[in-house]
Amino acid sequence: MAPWTIITHIKDAKIVQKTQEGRYYPLIPVGTVLGEGIIDIPGIVDALATQVRYPEGFHMILEQSFWGNQITGAAYAFEHEAMEKSLEYLKKLITVN
Repeated sequence: MAPWTIITHIKDAKIVQKTQEGRYYPLIPVGTVLGEGIIDIPGIVDALATQVRYPEGFHMILEQSFWGNQITGAAYAFEHEAMEKSLEYLKKLITVN
């Protein structure tokens, strides 16, 4: 699908023991900092960088969400730190001119 992509949301996830009540889902996916999860972020970035038809107009939106019970302390501070770590990881994979 990369050749037809003009914008994408990028996020990472990991699988944890359930963080909510209920007996049907012993494991659930939750969001995590880019590079700390199970998604092949370098592979995705490489595919997009080499196959997008119009790279000059391509947009990548870093999405951070669905934290489960991982938030410790103030939610804003936790999310801010996670975003900073994700951006640093992503900067290592891409070059912006």
